[in-house]
Amino acid sequence: MYQPKFHPKVDKDLSKFDKNLRKDIRDKHIPKILQNPHNVGKTLTGKLAGLKSYSFTTIRKIPMKMIFPYMMIHSNNTTGMLK
Repeated sequence: MYQPKFHPKVDKDLSKFDKNLRKDIRDKHIPKILQNPHNVGKTLTGKLAGLKSYSFTTIRKIPMKMIFPYMMIHSNNTTGMLK
């Protein structure tokens, strides 16, 4: 699994959501991205090249989108990171 590295504004952005949505993002969606970021979401192009878009729907049927940069690490080491 990859190790996350979050932008400083992530906590501020997440604080705007209700407690259940924050828990869902933390416990369900972020681990899914970290498990295999190269096969999750849509690879963006143009000015957004190097980013991926991960979409999901909340329990209340509100569409949400997470945009994240990623990098591939090619080695025998099993660690990597999200920027």
